[in-house]
Amino acid sequence: MGLFTDGFKELKKASEPLYKSPKSIQETIEIMAVAENGIFEVARNRYSKCYLFQDINYTTTNEDEQIDIFERYCKFLNSLDCNYKITVNNKNKNMTELREKVMFPKKGDGFDEYRQAYNDIIEEKILDGRQGIEQERYLTLTIERKNFEEAKAQFATLEATIHKAFNELGTEIVPLTGNQRLKILHDFYHLGNEEEFDFDIKKAKKVGADFKNDLCNGMIKFFPDSFEDESKFCKALFIKKYPSSLSDRFLNEITSLPVHSITSIDVVPVPKDLTTKTLQKKYLGIESDIIKQQRVRNKNNDFSSEISYAKRTEKKEIEAIMDDVRENDQCLFYVGVTIILMADSKKELESITETVETIGKRNSCTIDVHYLKQREALNTALPIGVRQVESLKQRGSG
Repeated sequence: MGLFTDGFKELKKASEPLYKSPKSIQETIEIMAVAENGIFEVARNRYSKCYLFQDINYTTTNEDEQIDIFERYCKFLNSLDCNYKITVNNKNKNMTELREKVMFPKKGDGFDEYRQAYNDIIEEKILDGRQGIEQERYLTLTIERKNFEEAKAQFATLEATIHKAFNELGTEIVPLTGNQRLKILHDFYHLGNEEEFDFDIKKAKKVGADFKNDLCNGMIKFFPDSFEDESKFCKALFIKKYPSSLSDRFLNEITSLPVHSITSIDVVPVPKDLTTKTLQKKYLGIESDIIKQQRVRNKNNDFSSEISYAKRTEKKEIEAIMDDVRENDQCLFYVGVTIILMADSKKELESITETVETIGKRNSCTIDVHYLKQREALNTALPIGVRQVESLKQRGSG
């Protein structure tokens, strides 16, 4: 049900890319400046900061515990009054570090063949598991301030809120430094060569080095329905249509696929005063439509007091939302989901895309390609803090 019209178009309006027609690969990266403390300037007077958080043990808990987690999560969503992005990144696992942790080193004491047999089994399990893929989750906040100092102060205030909320959810959240954020972007652009990252913001400032030169790869091509670079073929998708209710396991089905992918949920809070004002206006409009409908019936000598099913349903829905906003202090949001899929070949990419679209159909969701918006969708999905596509839909925190 489309509640918001002209007065709310500004909320869901996408930001313009820094370069409408990039002349170099560096110009496709939507960052103006970076700081060692992790704050990025992504547009004039617009700043972002990213946080890494651990998975919440939700699916293995019982129903009562899940409800409790869900209520705490809704409380957290209602507490944020800035634009934010939740990103799930399926990236390459650091296999060297993993092997050092779980495998036995040889000691030359006559038992090395048993150690090797054990190591072979572990190696096989590693490859059979998630194909060398690990998952990281980020929360990216974006705010508008006059300068870096004001942004730093505002992020400090917001951090107190999110640390408390995530502690209540039973997980940890930590802010990422500027170098750590750049490493995430580098790992995407250089999939398979993650160990090549060797950039330090502090050192770069001394010599005047541009961080974009270290991030970008040698080639990137954007097509109407896909894009590719030196190491991979990619496709940007989005959720075009949602059902009236959605399983809490839907996104987990997509992000759990053993493929390289980035799934981002962009959230734009709707101010409470604007929400209340618009809901009241919408409700009065429905009441007016019902009265007009009754007048038409009376002219046709139909004096039935029964409201049409469509209007009855619309009135019931708007009343439920108004009750939630007034009694349960719920907020409304614009929400958009962007999915970047990666593969070694076009054939494999099409196969993965078909799998994701099938998961969507099974959950009554329409997942479509970001046609002619692949570059903008990529920038939106990455945990940079920009949103350059207008694929937002209205959602409630409850």
